[in-house]
Amino acid sequence: MEEIIGTTDEESSTYNSIMELILPKLRSLRLYELPELKSICSAKLTFNSLKDIDVMDCEKLKRMPICLPLLENSQPSLLPSLKYKRAYPVEWWETVVEWEHPNTKDVLRPYVKFG
Repeated sequence: MEEIIGTTDEESSTYNSIMELILPKLRSLRLYELPELKSICSAKLTFNSLKDIDVMDCEKLKRMPICLPLLENSQPSLLPSLKYKRAYPVEWWETVVEWEHPNTKDVLRPYVKFG
């Protein structure tokens, strides 16, 4: 699997392609041992109730489209519901090159458990 939420060629070429995907009831995002995964989806993902994120052994995943709420200074902040974040290997975390907001990685890093 290379992409979790994909679009057809016809959908991706139209003007009305999905820009944001809101998943208000999603509580857990767990991605385990998906060696060919490159993308969760091309849209910005908004989770209002997300409690935990686990990304383990998905080393080709280079884009994390997770949209965190923004503070008044336009910087991302943690979701109040997000309690558990885990990533493996640590090298994968360091190589994720595209985040929805460029500072998302810095906001999450102190709270992520590796391993």
